[in-house]
Amino acid sequence: MREETENAIATLEELREHKLAVIKGNENHIESLTDENRMLASQVKAFDEAIAQVKKFGNTDAEPRTPALIGKYTNSTLSEAILDIVNKGDNRVGLLVPEIITILRSEGFKSKAKELYGSVYGVAMNLVKQGKIQESKKNGKRSFMTKADF
Repeated sequence: MREETENAIATLEELREHKLAVIKGNENHIESLTDENRMLASQVKAFDEAIAQVKKFGNTDAEPRTPALIGKYTNSTLSEAILDIVNKGDNRVGLLVPEIITILRSEGFKSKAKELYGSVYGVAMNLVKQGKIQESKKNGKRSFMTKADF
């Protein structure tokens, strides 16, 4: 009888350890999903901001740009296109990244990147570091404008 008791306890402990391992795996999965949800939420927030910016600035009666069919930036590098856009943009407060993206897309710029925001922001910051453009603030957000000649 003693052997049966020991076998039963060993079996129960083994089942207990298995269930603890499953719980730990579930906790790790939940943590992973929580991290993914945070990342997705920040992307949704960026989309909301971009949509608001496009709605706010996309319907202006500003100088008409090159039709998308011609594609002014079709054969341009991202750096060349951003430099051109910023140099022709609103120099009082500069252009926000979503505004630059809207112009790029409307003027035929093609990219294999799923999201242009990070690329446009990074290239614009590099252009600032190179002294080709300068940064400013627009509605409390970083914007980019033509480098002022002093």
